[in-house]
Amino acid sequence: MYPPTGSEQINKNQNTVPTNQQHHQLADLATMAGALRANYHRILGRVEHALPAKLRPLYNHPAGPKTVFFWAPMFKWGLVMAGLADMSRPAEKLSLSQSGVLTATAVPDLEVSDRVSAAKYKQEQKAIAAAEPAPAEAPAAAES
Repeated sequence: MYPPTGSEQINKNQNTVPTNQQHHQLADLATMAGALRANYHRILGRVEHALPAKLRPLYNHPAGPKTVFFWAPMFKWGLVMAGLADMSRPAEKLSLSQSGVLTATAVPDLEVSDRVSAAKYKQEQKAIAAAEPAPAEAPAAAES
């Protein structure tokens, strides 16, 4: 990297304290986050009260639907299902960006699954299914 010149030079005496406007913007963001959090917890409370008593232990489980430990795998499996649905589509209609995302999310899963022996085979199957390209169609035989 080249040394900074002119206006790019760093002023070592520059004050890094946020300006008054930046302070108000941060305070507004914190207020919005607090409001979102309150609404989220209000909705969770309503859902919990609507559930039958037998389902509440599952709902309140440490890896239940109130946590990222539930929703992250759900979204990951959604990506896998979308990739599997593409297996029947012709190759010309496949999305390159979707295939790239599926592959990019599958590669770290493969590495993690090698380190975690308890979930190794199930996670590897999911990652391989996500990264697996659609089967190529055989070229039509030349008519003679």
